[in-house]
Amino acid sequence: MRTQLQTTRVLFDTFNKKKLTYCSWKSNEHLEHGLNGESDLDILVSERDKELCKEILYRNNFKQLVSPSWMHYPLVEDWIGLDQETGKLIHVHLHYELPTGKKLVKEQLLPWTDKILKTRIFDDNFGVYVINPNFELITLVLRIGIKARFTKVRSKFPENIIKEINYLRERSKRKKVLSLCRELFGDKEGEKLANIILNIKTRISLSDFLYLKKNIQKNIAQYKRFNFLKTNLLYYYRALKIRFFKLINKTFFQHKTKKRLYSSGIMIAFVGIDGSGKSTATDRLYNWLSVYLNVRKIYFGWNNSFVSGLKKIKKNVFKGSGKQKTSNTESTFRQGFLFYCFAIFLALSKYRKLKNAYRLRNSGNVILADRYPTNRTSFGSSDGPMIDEKYVTNFLTRTFFTLENKIYRSIREKYDPDVVIRLNISPSEAIKRKPNHNISDLNKKHKILNCADFGNSKVVNVDSTKDLETLLLKIKNILWKMI
Repeated sequence: MRTQLQTTRVLFDTFNKKKLTYCSWKSNEHLEHGLNGESDLDILVSERDKELCKEILYRNNFKQLVSPSWMHYPLVEDWIGLDQETGKLIHVHLHYELPTGKKLVKEQLLPWTDKILKTRIFDDNFGVYVINPNFELITLVLRIGIKARFTKVRSKFPENIIKEINYLRERSKRKKVLSLCRELFGDKEGEKLANIILNIKTRISLSDFLYLKKNIQKNIAQYKRFNFLKTNLLYYYRALKIRFFKLINKTFFQHKTKKRLYSSGIMIAFVGIDGSGKSTATDRLYNWLSVYLNVRKIYFGWNNSFVSGLKKIKKNVFKGSGKQKTSNTESTFRQGFLFYCFAIFLALSKYRKLKNAYRLRNSGNVILADRYPTNRTSFGSSDGPMIDEKYVTNFLTRTFFTLENKIYRSIREKYDPDVVIRLNISPSEAIKRKPNHNISDLNKKHKILNCADFGNSKVVNVDSTKDLETLLLKIKNILWKMI
């Protein structure tokens, strides 16, 4: 039985109701996959209906994306939507022209947009207009011929291409293919092209390849964007650029190698006590969004064993009454100095991370923060200032205290997240997930988190006691409205 996501059904029903001139112009052999969010949807739209199409997409909560310069082609747009029932993303590749050719360049335009839209047919199974299968078979073979390299001639096509050719051949009619080819290329060349198309199976012969390159392309040469030299120079330039950026992304540099949001980006922070599912949610949402978008994940916590060591230092330096020890032993002084220095280092590290994250966010990227700095003292949680004013007894400690608060004040004034997802769970439930944690620490963190101030951020409370998939689906729907 054929299936379709609710979001794509509503979208194409709206297209039809508004009498939008469109069709799915390629890869209709697996149209069902596209309508279920498992592959891209390549939709051709008349440029006259461009604004209407964009309005419909916006109303259906689709977001426009911007591709990097080496993946951007004229009159082609990327849109992404969310299916609220399943949490699947739907990628619509919107075409107002039909660029094809060498990867990363697409130097050739196919000049038959109006003819394709005029001869489109309606697929009753999905309620979607699709390209006439006779026309789709012609454009598929032409795209293969235009893209094919001399070194790959007579190589067997990939299995997906063979499957698509067979699918279209079953749905095409010899007379219709011949008639279309003659209309597009003239009687003599059209008949020759029709014979190539109808007889092609698992590979392209050398003679057919040369014919497509020489005789057919000359008929559409005036629609070529770049000549042979510029096409190859652009290809190698962009290929090297991609390799370079992938390399530097493995270091501390971060460059945008995927698509970004058309408007400014968004910063989303996940907060909650240990065991609430912050890291799991952040990781899963990162994997979900990073398929299409530039996403940066930031972790504001620290290694548990390292924090445990600092707790021991604190116990050696401070009494439970809140007064500083009077002992002036060298060991105590060193430990106290180490504690204060680490507090400043931790605050500066957060400030630097947020500064870089906001720069990326303002460029249209999505930032996912696991934990977020607050304005509450919470030693060991690494979520707020670590120096308590009750331990400030002299000029040196006062200097450290003032400096740390100044850094956190700058964070609060400049770098509020757009959205804070507060994962609510009781300490008694959290300890079941994290049995190695201390219940008193969880109770303390729970109280601190409930009082935390996130400035102008939109705070959304989510019950994290539910099963993971239900929790993730709810968060996805919340985030999609915020983006």
